[in-house]
Amino acid sequence: MFRLLISSYSRASVNTSRRVAPTTILSRAISQPHDTKTSPSPFDTEFDDHTESFQPIEEILPEPSSSTRPTPITSSQKGADREPLEKTWRAHREAMRRKFPEGWNPPKRLSRDNMDRLRTMHKSDPEKFTTPVLAEEFRISVEAVRRILKSRWEPSEERVAKRVDEDMRKKEANLAMYKEMRARRDKWKEHQRQLGASTKSTPNHSRRPPSSRPVDGVRRAPSNDSFMLQ
Repeated sequence: MFRLLISSYSRASVNTSRRVAPTTILSRAISQPHDTKTSPSPFDTEFDDHTESFQPIEEILPEPSSSTRPTPITSSQKGADREPLEKTWRAHREAMRRKFPEGWNPPKRLSRDNMDRLRTMHKSDPEKFTTPVLAEEFRISVEAVRRILKSRWEPSEERVAKRVDEDMRKKEANLAMYKEMRARRDKWKEHQRQLGASTKSTPNHSRRPPSSRPVDGVRRAPSNDSFMLQ
């Protein structure tokens, strides 16, 4: 197509006695079939000389060796790599099921106060507060309840006093926190009340006037101080 356009333009430029518009040359080139027997123009010969100097890229680049060429991965190899992983995962899951038949249930540690409460409940009525009942009540295992009831360890007086002091400090810290939160809330309420009073005293002309049309059987009076029923 490029050669056809150049040859048509060269023939039109040689004929100086008759001027032809470029659009006419383009339309003739499109409508005229490509003729390989036409005399080549200087542009055609120059273009052909350049095209003959090019070499295909397969002749320039060396052939890749077998060591550097990556081997394609087939579907059978992918399945072979996946099978050991699946077998390992299934074996681990079965081992966890055998070790924890009831599912994952980590042990729960009771505080010292809850342990004392558990012993007191069992001493008050051993027939009612049995080991399974206490295990369900405190949400621990039966073995943990049995060990707590079996143990005879009692803290010393110094340790008991230290624990009482820690509990008192925690309670005082909680009371101070709640007191600060209450004061902050009261301060915020007072600020909102003052802000509302200041907005009521200042007329706001951007507000819409009340409508006097009836809404659900109730009509607002023209004055904003009373209501009238229909």
